[in-house]
Amino acid sequence: MYIYGLYSSLDGVIRYVGKTNRHPTYRKNQHLSSDIGEKKVAWIEEVYASGGSVEIMALEELEDASEGAYAEGYWIYGLRGLGYDLVNTQPVSTKVFNWLWDEYRLKVRLDEREVALVKELENFHRGWSDG
Repeated sequence: MYIYGLYSSLDGVIRYVGKTNRHPTYRKNQHLSSDIGEKKVAWIEEVYASGGSVEIMALEELEDASEGAYAEGYWIYGLRGLGYDLVNTQPVSTKVFNWLWDEYRLKVRLDEREVALVKELENFHRGWSDG
């Protein structure tokens, strides 16, 4: 299972996080042909109207698909906590999120990976702002 992020080729900023059992590129193509998710669809249309394209990056590959809900929630709320303006519309309360966060951290011991991820995303976005 993959946790993935959709981002615009115009700015490189992740705007949507999802999970899939298939290859992320397959899932990206499904998003591009779907009319589900008003905020997501509006964002995709805006990107293409501005001359850009929607791209996908794998954020994490999970060996245990049963951890998908934990991991997706972790990424959505973790990125929102870093200031990302995601178009995900999943209503998860703070209490549920804190439980997901704690459970997932315990399962996969993310401390070192969190640091690496933040550095990787900062470098990724620095490349966009430099170019």
